[in-house]
Amino acid sequence: MLPAEGTKLYQEKIRDCQKFLNELAEQAAAKALELQQAGEGLRLSVDQEQRLQEVASLRGELEKLKAEHSKEVDLLQRKLKDLAKEKGVSYREIQIPAGEDQKDDQRSQR
Repeated sequence: MLPAEGTKLYQEKIRDCQKFLNELAEQAAAKALELQQAGEGLRLSVDQEQRLQEVASLRGELEKLKAEHSKEVDLLQRKLKDLAKEKGVSYREIQIPAGEDQKDDQRSQR
């Protein structure tokens, strides 16, 4: 083989290798983009799961506070009944001033 033919063949092989490497690089870039998008989707899923857990936790706290409030109201009503009994007054005769919230509730019920 003549040196010029060998050089030409060598250059063709180099071009083929470069073309192959470019194709691999393009495939790798496309795969990297797919993986990045999948990762962002997973991150969204994790964020949504964390928010759901926060909401569930807040609901639990709300239920706990409602139960505590209900117990406090019951205790106050018992104390009021005991005080009315002590003073010789009927519990039903006692007029409790309505707070603003109760006034609004009474208006909306009319």
